[in-house]
Amino acid sequence: MYGEGGRPERVVSSTKVKPLTWVHLAAVHDRGAGSAGEIRMYVDGRLEGVKLLKEPIRPSSGPFYVGRSTFGEPVDFWPGAITNVALWDRALSGAEARSVAARI
Repeated sequence: MYGEGGRPERVVSSTKVKPLTWVHLAAVHDRGAGSAGEIRMYVDGRLEGVKLLKEPIRPSSGPFYVGRSTFGEPVDFWPGAITNVALWDRALSGAEARSVAARI
């Protein structure tokens, strides 16, 4: 995600993923937190990272990709499998993120 000034915004988990082990990841962009919002990352339903934003995330003008980035050309391909992708039109609470992870 990029802020309106073009600066990339990232949240990094403190959990090291074990090879050949499924992990449930959830990223939440909450526009209502703080002055510009925040990004929260959940790993298997546990809150692993929070990034308070200094500027709002700019709206996307292109397609939504899972498992890669695009900077003119596709880059940074995810080297594993991805399944059960879901998107919501609102920020999930911590309890909702835990509930979704428990169903997988």
